[in-house]
Amino acid sequence: MKFKLTIIISSIILLFSSLCYAYSESFSKVVSAMDLEYKNINGKSLNEEIYNAYNLIVYGTPLDGYKDQRWKDVDSGLWKNGSAQGEFWVLGENVQGYEVHNHKFPADIEPPSSPEFWRYAIINNALSSWEDQTKYMDDIQKEYALSTNLTRNGVTYNLTAQDIGLNKIRLENYATWKTYGTLYTQRYDINNKKWSANFMIPPMAGDASIKSYIDVENNVIVPDPEDTQIDIPIKFCSNVLGLTDYAKKEHIKEFCSELYINGQKVSKVKDAETVSISSEYLYSYFKNDTDSTVVIDLEVKSYLYTKFSTDGAYTDTAHDQITIYFYGIPEEEEED
Repeated sequence: MKFKLTIIISSIILLFSSLCYAYSESFSKVVSAMDLEYKNINGKSLNEEIYNAYNLIVYGTPLDGYKDQRWKDVDSGLWKNGSAQGEFWVLGENVQGYEVHNHKFPADIEPPSSPEFWRYAIINNALSSWEDQTKYMDDIQKEYALSTNLTRNGVTYNLTAQDIGLNKIRLENYATWKTYGTLYTQRYDINNKKWSANFMIPPMAGDASIKSYIDVENNVIVPDPEDTQIDIPIKFCSNVLGLTDYAKKEHIKEFCSELYINGQKVSKVKDAETVSISSEYLYSYFKNDTDSTVVIDLEVKSYLYTKFSTDGAYTDTAHDQITIYFYGIPEEEEED
């Protein structure tokens, strides 16, 4: 039986085989920049498609023979089996070889009571999952995971991991700036039967983004007739917006802006652990005998990487244009 991961974008369905690993150039750049391992402790390969679909770092596939693997038909599921769509319970493993469970997997039976009142079971490897320092890159991730209210099936409860007890909730993935944290519990029903239940915590940076800017003194230039060299100062910059108490500038590993003029990269500024970068570039245009009107296209491409290996890049672009009229602005353009 062969399953494929289904990603729906603007009503176009793209099918990716989860059994082959041909990484895209953009994803390979993320892996390289973030020192992410291509293989986990068990030799399973990093799964780019699952990362793109679930925003989780996963090694291997759901088809790797997990003894407690399950499947459910779900109309909006991201996996396809023939004509049926659905979800797997186990997506794969994390870098340490522990199972990563699917927060989109439908619950078997939702109990009538709120998770705040459930009776949770002790899980053998739950406490050790919180003590494993290889799972996080900054102590603030652990603080955030312990104190943030848990979410299940889109509902946020007045309940934290500390409220449940660290020997009863297993940490599977810490949250980062861009990715959700995932946690696993087991609860008892009234007949003392155990049921599995996943929780999530939202990304640490919330709605954080970066914004690029281009600043030129004049977008329209009419030089003197005798001028053959036009010098144009260009300032370009980028800022980080929307940081939170848990997403700090110290987490920024690389923040870069690149200036392109007519499609060619001409300047670059890069820094780390800062929320703002800027630079200036002096562009000189030399008049040709045939020049009358010259249009100069400006573009700034910015990207930011955090220190968290599961975060992809934040990106933004800005565009501008400068027009040089060597023989004055045409009358029809002046009228406009």
